[in-house]
Amino acid sequence: MALKRLRLKLAVEHRTQADSKGPSELWRSRVRRRQLVISAGHDDYPALVAEALDQLQAHGFHIAPTAEVLGVSGTQLVGLLSKSPAGWVALKTHRAELGLPPLK
Repeated sequence: MALKRLRLKLAVEHRTQADSKGPSELWRSRVRRRQLVISAGHDDYPALVAEALDQLQAHGFHIAPTAEVLGVSGTQLVGLLSKSPAGWVALKTHRAELGLPPLK
């Protein structure tokens, strides 16, 4: 359990440059008809959160263009991050820092 929390903490707090080629193979393996299929308890969840936040950072934390690059709907992208309180807070904080409107 502690390892899962650490992986999620790293995923939320540590940013890297997003891959300009688009989503990773792991991400693509989790997308079915523009829907992201993963639970917050799955071992792959922190890696997907990190990838989503990296792509969001690359797109100025705008949901629609990031979701398009990742091949999912904006609702799916926001839903991924809202499954984790830390992910949700990170998204809202970064958007607020950039002066973007809050998400509901």
